[in-house]
This record gives sequence, structure tokens and C-alpha cells, in this order.
Amino acid sequence: MTDGFLGDQFEKSHHGWISMSFVSWIVNRTPSETTPGPDITITVDLQVRVVSSDNAAFIEDVDEDSSQNLIDPAVGAKTRFDLEPMYIGLNYTSASGVVSDRLVTCRYIDASGGHRYLGAMCHARKSFRCFRIDRINYVYDTSGEIFDTEDFFSEILEGESGELIEQNSARRKSVASQNVQRRSTASPYTCLRREILPGLVLLCAAARVDEELHPEEVDRIIMYCEREGMSLEREGVIQTCPDLAAFDKLGRLILRTRPTQPDIIDAIDAVTKWPSERMDRLRRALSEVVVADGVICNSEDAFLRKVVVF
Repeated sequence: MTDGFLGDQFEKSHHGWISMSFVSWIVNRTPSETTPGPDITITVDLQVRVVSSDNAAFIEDVDEDSSQNLIDPAVGAKTRFDLEPMYIGLNYTSASGVVSDRLVTCRYIDASGGHRYLGAMCHARKSFRCFRIDRINYVYDTSGEIFDTEDFFSEILEGESGELIEQNSARRKSVASQNVQRRSTASPYTCLRREILPGLVLLCAAARVDEELHPEEVDRIIMYCEREGMSLEREGVIQTCPDLAAFDKLGRLILRTRPTQPDIIDAIDAVTKWPSERMDRLRRALSEVVVADGVICNSEDAFLRKVVVF
């Protein structure tokens, strides 16, 4: 995972704790994109069901929305909303009427031609799939809580403007000018989330090295978000630190975030470009998260020997 270009890049990093040994440590303890996630127990119509990737053998071989090229020719473009690697469950009805439960890791939402599509890694199929959102009957997360589809995705997309992808070029249009507009119109929550996302991914991955996300670890990650919000406001990176409701929303995001190995590589690539002060704050937060549950396993002890505990 870390050979070649990425290996050379990280070896040249001026931030000592992001070394090849650190990269190997966190990547090797993070699931691959196709690694099945944990089972989810839900209660629907007073019936308790355990959903796992293994119980989806009846799913049709080809989803009607399996193509990633979902630009409506009549529209000529689509708007893409990038998502965090959220691990959730979908109860989905295909175009042919087959109902199935899918455990997925989210990647993006595309909007085109009056429809929205969730692009996600389907763990039942171990491959990428696109699901029409109006065919998702309900959504559930690892806590087993069930959410109305429209409410769930409306909260996620609140304050997001997305990026335009044209049909002919299949690339994002005027990204620089769009970024200026997005910064000026986005909510404080959205601005902070975009800024800290790479750090959030690394913190969630470090918390999950023992395959569990403990309440104490979640509290430490939220504390990082709060401190980072105040620091970035003071440094002029964001205009306004979000309110308490926004941090509650971040807490829900943290509980659902399950990074995979490609997410780790992207996150490390991003944070190596951060100023040293931000890197130091993330280093402290990583150390706090690892020790938060009070149990230090061998892999966590190895991590702490690479990252100085403050």
C-alpha cells in the first residue's frame, strides 16, 4: 500500500511522526475496501433482524444502478457531493421489485435528471454500486437506529453545494471558482468538517484499531473537533466556529465513520500539507484517542512509541 510514489512522498515529509512506520502501522490495522463490516441488529415491525454481508446471497447479480456514469443526456451534467466513509445499512428495492438489505461504505451522492444516487461500496457484493435514493426504503446505522431516508440524506447534504461534472469532459468544472463560492456560502459546520476531514479519518481509524469504537474515544475525537474549530477560527482558516448543535452532528458522523485503507492514504497525503501547528494538534489528539479507553494493546503501544504522548 505504501510503496512507490506514496512511500517516496512520506519519506520526504518534514513531520517526523508521519514516517513510513506510522503509515504501515495505521494502514495495516485498517480494513480494505471490501472487508465486511460488523453486523447490525435492527428492529423492524417488532421483528429483530441481524443484518450482515453474509445474508445477502439472494441479491440480484446486477443492480439496475450499477453504472457509475449516471449523467442524464438531457441534462448533460451531474452534481457530486463527496461523503465521508460512513458505514451504514440500506433497505433497498430494486427496479424489478426485489427488496434487500445492504451494508455499504458511502463515497458520494450524485444528482442528475431529477434523481439522486448514492455511490457506495456494497459489502455484500464486494464491489462498487450506485443506489437510487428514492428506492431506499430506510437507512440504519451500527447502533441499530432506523432513519427516514429523506431526513437522513437531507441532514448530510445540508449546507453542501456540490461540484459540477460535465458529460463530455467527465471532470469537475471550474473547481477553483467553485471552491471560493463554497467557502463563502457554506455553513460553519460544513466549513469546519471540510477542513478537518483528513484528521477526522485518521482519528477514527486509530480508535478502531481494536475493531471497536468506545464512547471515551468518541469523546476525545469530538474534543479535537471543538478545539480545532476554535484554533482554525483564531487562525482565520474558518470564519466562525460552529455551535453545539453542529458538534452534535459531528458526533453522529464520527460514530458512522469507518475508514478503509484508501481513505488512510488520502488522509495522510492531505495532512502532510498542513502547517506544523495543525500537525502537532492532530498528533496530540491521536495520542489521546489511543489511550482513551484505558486499555493499551500491543499495536497501540507500538503506535505510542512512534507518536509522543502529550
